[in-house]
Amino acid sequence: MKNIILAFLLVMPSLIYAQESEVFKPFSAFKFGVLGGTNFNTIPTLGSAFQIEAKTNLTPNLFAKVSIGYSSTFENNEYEIKTYHVSNIGGVEGYQTYSYRVDKIEYSIFPINLGLEYILMNNDISPFAVFEVGYNIISSEEQVVNSGSGTIYNSVDEMPNEFKTTVPSLTEGEYLGIGIGLGIVYKITSSMDLNVRYIYHFNDSIINSNYIMFGVTF
Repeated sequence: MKNIILAFLLVMPSLIYAQESEVFKPFSAFKFGVLGGTNFNTIPTLGSAFQIEAKTNLTPNLFAKVSIGYSSTFENNEYEIKTYHVSNIGGVEGYQTYSYRVDKIEYSIFPINLGLEYILMNNDISPFAVFEVGYNIISSEEQVVNSGSGTIYNSVDEMPNEFKTTVPSLTEGEYLGIGIGLGIVYKITSSMDLNVRYIYHFNDSIINSNYIMFGVTF
């Protein structure tokens, strides 16, 4: 009996250590990633995308992450604008009409994203799903394909009514965005992974976006 108790006491520390080593500790691992890619929602005019992210583990398969970046996207939206500007020739002020035709709108997006990444299967090649919510700072610019100036008038009242229309405002400001996607992580070394992902972004104020991105995490 004494021998059994002694053997148990000798084995006990190793059993406790093995159990403790299997206990998962959240926030015990941190990874950083750099990714670049394209937005293909308006073919053939492709947008660009760049992202830096940091993430930490919540469970063995679930990561919380934060990211910042830049992307551009285009909206095909053809229209013609007729308006005027104030001119000054030889000290004489006048009102000159001009018109221009817009082919598309370019949006520049600076996102700050919070998200979750779930590893579906841990292996050398690991598929994952991602969900993120973003605070997007957006600016926009018209892509002008044709323009021309017209007649100079002494006053706005003398101009044809078609040139007195108000120029439409473009999207500027801060808006909400939500992204969902799938990806694959390929283990290059013990400390570096190749990351490939597709993300679909729902945008609160502009057209939605499709991103394919490639990069490394370490």
